[in-house]
Amino acid sequence: MKKNTIHLVFALLGSAAAVAVGCSSSPSTPTGGSSGTGGVKTGGVSGSTGGTQSTGSTTGTTGGTGGGDTGALLAPTETGYVVNDGLGVVGAWYVYGDSVGDNGKPPGKCQTVGKLTDAQCSTVTKPDISKTDTLGFPPADVASGKMCTTGSGAKVIPSTADTTADYSNIFGMGIGLDFNNTGTGDGGTGKKPWDATAHNVVGFSFDIDNVPTKGFRVEFALVPNGGDNPYWGGAASNTSPVKAGNNVVMFADVGGPMYVKSSSRIPPDWKQLLSIQFHVSTNTGAAVPFDYCISNLKAIVQ
Repeated sequence: MKKNTIHLVFALLGSAAAVAVGCSSSPSTPTGGSSGTGGVKTGGVSGSTGGTQSTGSTTGTTGGTGGGDTGALLAPTETGYVVNDGLGVVGAWYVYGDSVGDNGKPPGKCQTVGKLTDAQCSTVTKPDISKTDTLGFPPADVASGKMCTTGSGAKVIPSTADTTADYSNIFGMGIGLDFNNTGTGDGGTGKKPWDATAHNVVGFSFDIDNVPTKGFRVEFALVPNGGDNPYWGGAASNTSPVKAGNNVVMFADVGGPMYVKSSSRIPPDWKQLLSIQFHVSTNTGAAVPFDYCISNLKAIVQ
């Protein structure tokens, strides 16, 4: 979708769309869909507690009080764009990762900076990003906003520059949603901060079908973040406590990342939120295949 077409889509949507109101990897900020400051990754005891609030999330999603009002569905259009005037959200779902470049297509940092081959880098087979000229991609189901991806996070190997594990250039793959980006998001140039606090948003809920078996994180890209994104459960765990079905991520349970010493971590500023990302991280043991769908993404408003 070209930028002029995107703006036309937004204009047509208007207010009608609004009612749809391992090793611990040190992933450097991904390029492409994740922007220079928004590659985002997001713990531990508090994270695990947040992850067990399934009762609250289910109740809240259906209109109860558990976890607040989670009725603000961030429903994508047929092209993967989300417009919610009530929350001031406008942006697209995108694919990001070590093999995705600034234009949303291969090659990425793994190949260009890491000097590694395509076979040594992470891959995504769905959606087919090689044929698109925008970072937005269509949902598998519009009604539930089901956004799907399939691929593999590469096994981390030694850097071509030295003998250390090259987490910087082999950090995995994922999909994400920008909250304030009226353009295509190419190279992150259109990303702008979205003030979640001003809209009384205190977290998000979502459904997932197949949770990747290793290194899966619900991350948040913020400005500034020092290049390391906080994630759900990130204060003391290498992964987020995601389970199949409904999940609730409260901002209070987002922190880390755990691989950065606590004195160097930058506390999340929810007035500077760029995007939410569902990241399959990498490790030195083996590749991490993934095939998952995110659906019913909702903002928890209190």
